[in-house]
Amino acid sequence: MKQVIIILLFLALVSSSSEWDTFKGSLERTGASDSPAPDTMYLQWKVDLESALYSSPVIQNEKVFQVAFEKVVCINMHTGDIEWISAIPAYNSTPAISDDRIIVATNRGISAVAVEDGDPLWEYMVSGRFSKMELVDYIVSPPAISNGNVIVGTRPYSYWHVDAFEPYEQNELFLVCLDEATGEEKWYEKTNLGVFSAPCVAYGKVFVASREILCIDIGSGEILWDSEDKYPYSTKRPFKERYAFDYSTPTLYHGILIGGSCDMGYEFSEQCFVSWQKIVSMDQYTGDIFWEWTEEGFLASSPAVYEGRIYFYSYDGMVRCLSLLDGKELWETSISEPQEFEDEYFRLWPSPSAADGKVYIGSCEGLLDLVNDHRKEIEEREEEFKEAESLMDKADEILWDNQFIKAKTLYEKAGKIHKELGNEFGVSFCETRIAYIQGKIPEDERESRREYTWIAVIVICVASAAILFKKVST
Repeated sequence: MKQVIIILLFLALVSSSSEWDTFKGSLERTGASDSPAPDTMYLQWKVDLESALYSSPVIQNEKVFQVAFEKVVCINMHTGDIEWISAIPAYNSTPAISDDRIIVATNRGISAVAVEDGDPLWEYMVSGRFSKMELVDYIVSPPAISNGNVIVGTRPYSYWHVDAFEPYEQNELFLVCLDEATGEEKWYEKTNLGVFSAPCVAYGKVFVASREILCIDIGSGEILWDSEDKYPYSTKRPFKERYAFDYSTPTLYHGILIGGSCDMGYEFSEQCFVSWQKIVSMDQYTGDIFWEWTEEGFLASSPAVYEGRIYFYSYDGMVRCLSLLDGKELWETSISEPQEFEDEYFRLWPSPSAADGKVYIGSCEGLLDLVNDHRKEIEEREEEFKEAESLMDKADEILWDNQFIKAKTLYEKAGKIHKELGNEFGVSFCETRIAYIQGKIPEDERESRREYTWIAVIVICVASAAILFKKVST
């Protein structure tokens, strides 16, 4: 097997005050960090792990954890020294870290090892759990750890090409939820094509991509909505009008779910193979589509969201940038030669990460940084910015309980802060969300609020008149 070397360039997206303990840095899978990042690249250390690397590194407490061929390796972030190696049948899945354990998917199921020394803690066997078939390859889905729960897809890499209509009941095409401490199964959910990407988690909900995108209650495993109910996959539609989300991890940003869709097949009318890629903006509460960007080609990454922009990579070698508000393409940059999807040996699927006004992405030539020249300078007003983000986050949470008026008020407050900061995107985004929430408020509540407003105005006027009369009288 070809050996590769893991290279650390001072891990540009992570500082001592910021962890990167799961795929794309957070359970919302934005791929963004508020840490400072270097303006130039330099090699700090390198270590040969004697294996091709198909997962991403994760970082906690100044230690780097990397999955190589049937092992998990712990590396000192500053020196590159290997602190321990844990023999475990993992290869493709990016691990997730909690306070004291690392969770990783393997060729048998899901395993947990201790952060301190790599000792095994528990193993959940997928192989044979849902069928009599043995897994023949490594599970790819990166686990998500949230409030004592471990959520992970069970689709292995050997099922990369799965027919969207062929029944696969005999295969392990499930999403499972386990107890973080014991590995005991809490619930599992059958999906159309299994889960290849990472679950996205927020507000006690799991957003996961199969052929469709599902929203699942993390406590019960109940499906709250399924995108296929509104946007069914159908061979009667042209390829560019189909939705197939199973290769890309969805990203969540304040009520907006960003999904990557791509589909390919033989077009008889053109006598050739065609492929189409989409970036889709969806309502996290219903799965309704706000907008979509569509182009020929094949999506090869999960999107990153940073300061109002979406970044992703495609098989044509292009990194593209879209506006989060309306999906308008802002720019594109070539980082490699176009790649053929049919090339089974080509596995460049770099998901971008962003920090400090820069976008970082791996390529065939190495690690690149794409500088975003339009970044707003807000470091000196960081506390105010975080306050606005907190208000927006609280509004997104209570919208699950239909607290529309309160959520609208919170977004109005956040919008005022962004206006004071001069953050144009923040202001526009808050205005968009306020308009969205206003449309959700039932008419009777709007009338009731108008009545209360007029009553308040009358009371104020009467009180003011009384005070004025009293002054005149005296």
